[in-house]
Amino acid sequence: MLGPRQQARVSYLLGQCAEFLPGGCVFVPRTGEDARVARGLCAFCRECLKSVPLRTSCRRSMISGAFQALGTGEPYYFRCWAGLNTVVFPVAPGGRLEGAFEIGGFLYPGEREDTARFVADAVTGITPEAKRDLLARLAGLPEWTPLQVRGIAEFVFEGLFSSGINQVDDFRELHDRYRQQRRLGELVQKHARSSVAPGELPEVLAAFAHALALRAKDETMRQLDEFFSRVLLDASPAPDVMKAHIQVLLAHLLRETVHGGGIPFPRAMRDHMQELRELESLSEVEDICYWTFVRVRACLERLGSGQFRRGTVAERVLTWLDGAFRGPATLNAAAKALGASVSTIVQALRNETKRTFLEHLRERRVREARALLADTDLSIAQIAAQCGFCDQSHLTRTFARELGVTPRRYRQLATGPG
Repeated sequence: MLGPRQQARVSYLLGQCAEFLPGGCVFVPRTGEDARVARGLCAFCRECLKSVPLRTSCRRSMISGAFQALGTGEPYYFRCWAGLNTVVFPVAPGGRLEGAFEIGGFLYPGEREDTARFVADAVTGITPEAKRDLLARLAGLPEWTPLQVRGIAEFVFEGLFSSGINQVDDFRELHDRYRQQRRLGELVQKHARSSVAPGELPEVLAAFAHALALRAKDETMRQLDEFFSRVLLDASPAPDVMKAHIQVLLAHLLRETVHGGGIPFPRAMRDHMQELRELESLSEVEDICYWTFVRVRACLERLGSGQFRRGTVAERVLTWLDGAFRGPATLNAAAKALGASVSTIVQALRNETKRTFLEHLRERRVREARALLADTDLSIAQIAAQCGFCDQSHLTRTFARELGVTPRRYRQLATGPG
């Protein structure tokens, strides 16, 4: 049920509808309360809501329509149980349906006679006199063009957000999910009906990767839909098979994040592994498709906005050292690899880290040696070779200078007795 604050917001929106819309509207809670009517609601709908036999049908029709609207994340246009045109909107704070707003009954131009005949057949369960009085109210139904209806619907739909009743993020996801499912359904049907075999999955992946590298957002998302349509046709649909295909697609995102976005590979790989764990936890085909859609869209947005930055010179030097410290890592080699001058690197390290290149190199080698001493049975000579030291003596001297103990003593302290 809606709390007092949400009830007040509903009252405010009903007042706005009464003031600015050519026809009123009505709010129906999902359970337990009477409808609340805004001034201007058509006389036919008012009479239906007053009638004990009919208002149950009205409520059921509105709540059913609201569930449909919640499933699509957009207003739901339909004919009510009595046959009148109407539009319904979900009242769903936090994404949970608590009621429905509905625009009163209306006619599109030229359908008054047909609607009157339909309503006459649909309305039952009341006395002949009550039915005649109700049908007489049809004469007052407004006629609106589709353009007018859309304008009225947008006013109410936006009002549900601006008043704080509904939250934009909840409905954006619902709407995106609905639109994706519709697109994929249409593509699958198109390929299933076509006498021409669709392109092979590797071809689609190649087109996707090319569009991603070019930052062509629309084309990338189009190729993503094509990718899903092929997978759905092949998998029919098996979630585990889909996940296996999607891992290939995620590898393209990983490559572009590192190559085009300048993110260090270890960091990008950690994010990639987290994504694989999230993918593994999904079990429904619709959830898998939408989860992948969100990941691809977010990657494109970050690439396009520059949020994947290449990093400062100092950050790039330290990243390079992570992969080069085991070999003859020199300042000249770093400058060549990064496309920067030696003086630029020296100045950047001094300004950003207050340390020299050799100090960073030594710290990185000692850190690796400490890990190997504590976690492996390698000899000290082997560790020296793996960490880029000239020999065991070089490691011992550096270790003692940096940590105040020899490598052998450090291993004893790190591993304990025995």
